[in-house]
Amino acid sequence: MADDPQQTDDFGTSVSLNSDGRILAVGAPGRDYAKPVYEWDRVTEKDQIVYFTTYDNAGAAFTFQYSQGVWSQTAELRRSEAPGMPISFTNNHFGTSVSLDGLGTALVVGVPGSDYGYGGMGAVSTYIAQGPTWAFYKEVKPDSYSMGTLFARRLRMAASGQYMIANANGSHIVDGQYIQGASLVFSVEERAASTPLPPIMLS
Repeated sequence: MADDPQQTDDFGTSVSLNSDGRILAVGAPGRDYAKPVYEWDRVTEKDQIVYFTTYDNAGAAFTFQYSQGVWSQTAELRRSEAPGMPISFTNNHFGTSVSLDGLGTALVVGVPGSDYGYGGMGAVSTYIAQGPTWAFYKEVKPDSYSMGTLFARRLRMAASGQYMIANANGSHIVDGQYIQGASLVFSVEERAASTPLPPIMLS
């Protein structure tokens, strides 16, 4: 389990092992967290915490490494706060799905509750290993989708780390028409984050 488990984490909702079974990723889409908000204090001339912004069901993904018979937590990942990302992470459910490449050097994390102006659109956060930790790479989302798409509730990355497939089991738009359910294939490394290959329609 996580080093600091919470009762509502839903830890273990998704899991992924690399090829040699020594690196493990685990999703906890129910994890809450609080972000401190600072304000400059003119008396102490230091930033002081004035309150916390709480994000319920923001979600998290944990990575572990196996060595000498012991599993040790190496990272707790939350959704990136890089420029251009959504302001609120409440109900993002980051970690609903996770997938490692074969070497354990790339990780994709599903965020089906991602909100880019409409609820439940979904996205995939991608990470590259930097030693025992992980660096945010980019966020992947389809060009054409809408409220309730729930993109990336399930996903899988190829062992090579070059491609991934992610589902969109809610209704969304393809070529101007609403469809129910599809799987989208992306090139993780080579294409722009918003450019999918043609969708695979599910019967």
